[in-house]
Amino acid sequence: MKRLARIILALTLLLAFPAGIAAQQPDSTALKALDSRLEEYFKTLEPERIEVKESECDILIESAVTQEVRDYIARKVYDHYFNSPVMGDEAVAIHITDNWFSTGKAEMRSEMELLDARIFADFNRQSLLGMPAPSLEALDPQGDTVFIGGPAKRYRVLFFYDTDCAKCKMETILLKSKLNSKDYPVDVYAFCTGEDPEEWMDWRVNRFNVKAKATEVTYGILRYILTTR
Repeated sequence: MKRLARIILALTLLLAFPAGIAAQQPDSTALKALDSRLEEYFKTLEPERIEVKESECDILIESAVTQEVRDYIARKVYDHYFNSPVMGDEAVAIHITDNWFSTGKAEMRSEMELLDARIFADFNRQSLLGMPAPSLEALDPQGDTVFIGGPAKRYRVLFFYDTDCAKCKMETILLKSKLNSKDYPVDVYAFCTGEDPEEWMDWRVNRFNVKAKATEVTYGILRYILTTR
């Protein structure tokens, strides 16, 4: 039913932009109507999985009646998902760049904006939801190496903080409270980015003393911090 509703909305959306519109002088009324329907279309997609959003947006762009309409809609789709507050939505912007702008099937507003879109895609594609995180090496309080990488049997939480950071102190309180309240079966890796060993010890003993039995906390300091300061 949702799929049918989106198809009807997409058809209505495309009909709002006449095929005979001039590429250089688009009608402002038609553009405004199209923008409004696009926003409505994006709202219907909001709860869907990323793969569904990508597929639906491909169908919408492909169904455009002229190349000018196709370019316009592709840019609107890109802008929406590039600026979306929904976690993971940037994947759709990257998908549009890879499958429409980089292939020449749709045209960006300028060569500079196309370059920016490609840089954004290349920089962010490895950090999308579902992608494996890069491996990390750290030192624990005893100076032994802690390696984080590869497949995990439980969920992992990586927490980076500085003992002098006011925001970090607040996040420490919230995370500690959350972990102790539910006894989550997770592995927490708490990485200190500061330099004071006494403050680090105080933080471990007094500020982030997680007592949840199912939660395992590993304290560490990243190797690159030790070698670059």
